[in-house]
Amino acid sequence: MIIAIEGIDNVGKSTLVRGLSDRLDIVINREPSDTPLGKTIHNDLQLDETLDPKSLFLLFMADRVNNPFMENDKVQVYDRTILSGLTYAPKELSPRFLLTFIREMNITLPDFMILLYRDEDRLDEIEKLNPDILENVNNDVKMERQLRFEYFADLLKIPFVRVDSSKSIETVLDEATGIITTLIEKKKK
Repeated sequence: MIIAIEGIDNVGKSTLVRGLSDRLDIVINREPSDTPLGKTIHNDLQLDETLDPKSLFLLFMADRVNNPFMENDKVQVYDRTILSGLTYAPKELSPRFLLTFIREMNITLPDFMILLYRDEDRLDEIEKLNPDILENVNNDVKMERQLRFEYFADLLKIPFVRVDSSKSIETVLDEATGIITTLIEKKKK
């Protein structure tokens, strides 16, 4: 079973994944991957403002194809998946193109998504918590992205739950642990 932890930048995905790894017997992965291509994307290319957004999107897709999800009996929890790729894809790439592309490339989809979100009136807190934020976009863009996660999950028929990331990390961690534990128990039946 593959569970995606998704949400806009700096909403607490990595913190949640680290906490889940301490509580549950799961395999943790992240995107971009730890392959040479994934490390190049993470370290060098994400912040390169001269790189065309479509090129960066294709590099992320290549990393997903080059690093297929592990075959493993354990539950796999990913800090970002293809759903981030679709959400952050350049606007000129239509949803129809994006969905056709991932199907043709045989990119593995998550079985479930936990979407960390914030209400619109709490979005400004993200910058206050992390002033070194990589991306500076307004709240309208952040809200649109949160909705795009849900839009693409619906299109791909990936079930999901929303978890309010403005709550304490312990509360968010408890909620996510309960969700994953329930999913594991249902899978065993």
